[in-house]
Amino acid sequence: MKDFNKKTLAGILAGVMVFAGSALLLDSAQAADQPAAPGAASGRNMPPRFNLNTAASRLAADCNVDSAQVVSYCNNGGRFHEACYAAHIAKLSGKSFETVVQAKSDSNTWEQVAEGLGVTQEMLRADRCTFMAGWIAEQGNISENEALQLLQEGYRGFDVETAAAVAKAANKDVRDVLALKKLNNSWYDVGRELGVEESVLQAVPGCNPPGNGRHHNRWNDGRHHGQGGYGPGFGPGDGSGPAANCPVR
Repeated sequence: MKDFNKKTLAGILAGVMVFAGSALLLDSAQAADQPAAPGAASGRNMPPRFNLNTAASRLAADCNVDSAQVVSYCNNGGRFHEACYAAHIAKLSGKSFETVVQAKSDSNTWEQVAEGLGVTQEMLRADRCTFMAGWIAEQGNISENEALQLLQEGYRGFDVETAAAVAKAANKDVRDVLALKKLNNSWYDVGRELGVEESVLQAVPGCNPPGNGRHHNRWNDGRHHGQGGYGPGFGPGDGSGPAANCPVR
């Protein structure tokens, strides 16, 4: 459940976008530095559920960048997950969004862009944790400071969010609930072990009962996807949102 040790930029640059109660989607880490297919994940060919203007506005507010520049970047072949990379680098470097995207070329990576603008991995990691902690706290089950502490210790954002909801329902400490999650059980199993009613668990992200056909949670790790989400991370196992092109929702 602790997974910060092997993160690259693709697993660090993220926060959570929430629209109508669900996470907004982005390209996953596997596609982060791959050449884009013609029109792939661009403003012209986003899935119907993706609203570029809304996403760009939220990203702009989160990172203090120009939403019009984000929209223009995506409409001219840029991928939205790369716009997120650029926006977070711009936020931490004090540079404009345009300055950051102009620094990216086919011969360098976003990690190299960040380093060239004075943005360290430590800065990115801290930004990621703070961003996630704020969103998790908005769900009303844990304080931002406690969520931040758990994230800094290496717990995945999805696990912190889910454990906090289960802990509140079961009147338990969130750390005690996290300790019950093993590789061979599910969050649904943990909730039922603590006596939480199934009807309550059904409202908790990631606590789907076995056999209901729903394989996604808001922070699904995206390992079987070519497209992922603007979630807490972009790396395999890190908990990116469910994919835009996932065949099963």
